[in-house]
Amino acid sequence: MLNRPTKQIIVTAARAAGVPLDLIHAGIALMIGDAGKVPSSPAILVNQATAARLLSVSRFTIRRMVAEGTLHPVRVRGAVRYRREELESVARSPVAMVNSPG
Repeated sequence: MLNRPTKQIIVTAARAAGVPLDLIHAGIALMIGDAGKVPSSPAILVNQATAARLLSVSRFTIRRMVAEGTLHPVRVRGAVRYRREELESVARSPVAMVNSPG
């Protein structure tokens, strides 16, 4: 169990590092178990290069998937990020077969 001064130190240090308050509270809830409640896990965000690596496609394909509405980017302080959960969902979905001319 974390005491109040320890929680304050964690919050202060994390805020100084630029961690959003909701993620700080989610982390503290995980540490203390939140009295039996199951805390919702925070979204894990990745950059475009990592998203492309996870899906085994190029960065251009990631941009095309955003334009098509397949992926939904998240802006964090001007940076574009992608939810890992959404990327894993896209990776599990069946791939549409393209008919080759002929």
